[in-house]
Formats: sequence, C-alpha cells, structure tokens
Amino acid sequence: MKGALWEKTAAGRARLRSASLPHLSIEHLWAMAALAGALWPALAIPLQPLDFWWHLKVGEVIHTTGSIPRTDLFSFTAQGREFVYQNWLSELIYYLTYKLGGLPSIVLLNALAVTAAFGLVLYLCWETSHEVRRAALCTLLAEALGIRFTNARPQAFSFPLFTAFYLVLQCYRRRGGNSLWLLPPLMALWVNVHGAFVLGLVLLSIVLCAEFAKRVLQGPHAEALSFGQVAYLGLILLATLLATGLNPEGYGVFAYVRAVQSDPASQNLVTEWQVPSIKRLSDLPFFAALFLGFIAFIYSAQRPDLTDLALFSVFAGLALSSVRHIIWFALIMAPILARHVARSRTIRKRRPATRGGAMGLNYLIAVLLALITVLLSPWVRPRLPHPRLGYGLLDPRTPVGAMEFIEERGIGGRIFHPQHYGDYLIWRLYPQQRAFIDGRVHLYGPALCRDYIRILSACDWERLLAKYRIQFLLLDKSDDGEGRLLQAVRGSDGWEPIYQDDLCIMYKKR
Repeated sequence: MKGALWEKTAAGRARLRSASLPHLSIEHLWAMAALAGALWPALAIPLQPLDFWWHLKVGEVIHTTGSIPRTDLFSFTAQGREFVYQNWLSELIYYLTYKLGGLPSIVLLNALAVTAAFGLVLYLCWETSHEVRRAALCTLLAEALGIRFTNARPQAFSFPLFTAFYLVLQCYRRRGGNSLWLLPPLMALWVNVHGAFVLGLVLLSIVLCAEFAKRVLQGPHAEALSFGQVAYLGLILLATLLATGLNPEGYGVFAYVRAVQSDPASQNLVTEWQVPSIKRLSDLPFFAALFLGFIAFIYSAQRPDLTDLALFSVFAGLALSSVRHIIWFALIMAPILARHVARSRTIRKRRPATRGGAMGLNYLIAVLLALITVLLSPWVRPRLPHPRLGYGLLDPRTPVGAMEFIEERGIGGRIFHPQHYGDYLIWRLYPQQRAFIDGRVHLYGPALCRDYIRILSACDWERLLAKYRIQFLLLDKSDDGEGRLLQAVRGSDGWEPIYQDDLCIMYKKR
C-alpha cells in the first residue's frame, strides 16, 4: 500500500514538473552547443589591430560628412589617391553601433552576425540529416574551420548573407516554392556591405548549371529541377546580377573586387591571401574536413548529388587557393557532410528523455551554457578577476599607450610604424596623424610595400626613411620581423627614444 502511494506521489511530482517547465531534451542541448560554438569565440576574441579600426573611422567620416569618401584620407604615403570604400554600409553600421553602446556593442553585433550564419548552417544540417546530433556535430566542425575568421570586420556581415543565399537555394531545390525572390534584395544589401557579394552569384551559377546538367543527363525522372524551374532560377540570377549595380560604384564594383583579389602586394604581405599549408597548425582543420568530406562521399549509402558535388568541389578549390576562402568552404561543406554522414548507416530513433532527473540535468546544463555566455559578454568579461579571463576588448598588441602619448604631446610629424599599428593609428589620431601603411595593402602598391619590408629588414633603411621624410619611429619590441630595424636604430646616433612601454618604443629623429 505504501509502495503504491509512493509511486503515485512520485508520478504526481513528475507531472507537476513537466507541466511547469517546457520539455528540454538532449537534442535541444546539442543545438545550444552548436550555437555556443559560434557565439563564444566571437565574444571572446578581442578586437584585432588589423582590418577593423580604419573601417570604424570611415564610418565616422561618413556619418559626420554625410558622404562617402572617394580618395584616401588616412595615409601620408597614398593621400589623395583614388580609393573605393566598397564596405561603406558595414562601416557606417559599425560606427552607429559604436555611438550607441561603445566597443562592447560592436563585439556583440559581430558575435550575433557570426552566430546567425552558423545558426542557418545548423538548420540546413538538420533539414538534410533529420537528426539534431549529427547536425550539431557537422556545424561544430564548420565552426572549427571558421573560428579564425570571426573577429570584427565587414566580412562578418557576409557570413549570414552567404548562408541565407545557400538556404534559399537549398529550399528551392528540395521543396520548390517561391522564396527565390528574396535573393535580388539581399544582393542589393550585400553589395554595399562587403566584397564577398560575388559569391552569391557563384552560388546561384553553380546550382543553375548543375541542376540543368542533371535534367539533361539523367532524363525526365531525375531528382532535379524541371526545365521550367531552371529557367526561373536563371531569371533570378539575372535579377540578382542587376541588383549588384545598386551601389555607389555601380557595376564598376566588379573591377574593384577583381583588383583586390589579384593585387600582388596583398598576395605577398597578407597571410589570409596565401595558400593553406598542411604544415600550419591553423590550417589542419580545413584539410581534415576536406578528407572527411571525400570519405563521406565514398561511403555514403546514397549516390552523391551532382549539385552537392559541384558546390563542394568549387568551394574546396577556392579554399585551396587562399586561406581567406576556407570560411566559405566550411559553410558549404557542413550541410553536405551532414546529409551523407546521416545516410551512411541506419539511424535509430531515440526517445526523448522525459524523466524528471534527466530533465533536471538538462536544465542544469542549459543554465550553465547561459552562464558562460553571460560571463563572455563584452560587458562582463573585462571585469573578471582572473587575467586569463578578464582580458580587455582590445588585442594586447594594440598600441593604446603609444597613441595616448602621441595625442597628448600633439606630435604631428611623420611616423614610420609596423602595418599592424596603422589601423589603430587612423582610428585614434586622424587627422592629427596619418599612417605610413595599414591593412589596406592594395591601396599602397608593390613599390611602397617593398620599401616597407626593406626598412623593417634594416636594408638601406636610413635612405628610405629620408625618402618618406620620417621624423618618428614607432616600433614593436616583441616583433621578430622588426628586430633588425630596432637593433639598427639602437646602434645609430641619429635617433633618440622618447617613449616606451611593454609593447613598443618610439624614437625621434635628432
């Protein structure tokens, strides 16, 4: 009797708990973990010295003047040279966000953009595999490839736009419908945000050609779009191409993108434009994912789809040509991998955990995930007591102290500095100071880049500094690449130190 009464009481308590709390299964936790895999690194990575700060300054100039600049404003080595500010809208968004909530708001905005992109990837993985756990694992693999690209810069806005294109095209292939009309207006936004807009056209073209080829080669019974659907896709491609003209440069924006892609100085000086190497630890996740993709195709229980093969191959080729393109391969690869890994063996359906104990544990894990997110937020993390957790929003290599010194002393003479100081110099000191070089390598051209490298190598450095009328040197004490120049300056009687901290040292010409 007592046993029966106890069982009824326990059952009643379980029903009460399930009635008061929404069901939280292990599948929900897998989805949360996949989203956290994108959100946490984006929140934790500090603002980098390169490829962000000058964009923020452009946003300020646009907001202040009400117009987009047409020439370089921020350097003394290329001042007045024509320059295309193709990312103008993302730069303005960054500055307005900064005005609204400071640097923490920018970190949050960037993290949300990155998380939105991988959230769409998670949905695509789930839609194609019909299993949350596999979808989450494939998304986490994509995030392992993309984590190095999650720092704040205009490219971050391209990630959700790229995956939105991918989602619309995949939905059209799988279910038909009429969501393709979204692509032209999305392109009109994208072309004003970042130069990766051309990848939207690449996506459309690959799907169009592959679906047409399937229909022609496999006949009327092929699992492919009908000729009518292919024709409609072609019209959407044309409309999307026309939408690329809705920017301040018109269709001349393609010439700018081509110039940046083929710029020899960028290829030599910017690591992201170089070919990935299996000898570099940071590139190993890409090669692992590439190998895993081929294995999944080989052992999949179903024949690989021609469109999936085309997408995988084209973006793998892009990634093999440049480290910068690995992120696009990651976003494309994950749903394709989820589809074929899911089909490689019979999937057993699991009953969701409904017991009170399991539900309680699931809620505990969910609360822990939420707590970590709060601790990583840009308003909380800098205040954490532990130095490994409570580091600031700015990368430690950012020369904050030196810029404060220059600003306070009113120093206006020309400064030679490493490239990774140029962006922050523009943000903090323009118009009092202008940069020698910064992240816009394609602006400066091969000749100046050669001089820059020769100066850093202490090769004919005094003549070259005189050529550019340099009055001050700001050198990174921890950078091996500047070791020769720093050693040469210390051995010269022509320069005297006027400032130094743990990061850098500044010299004035005697």
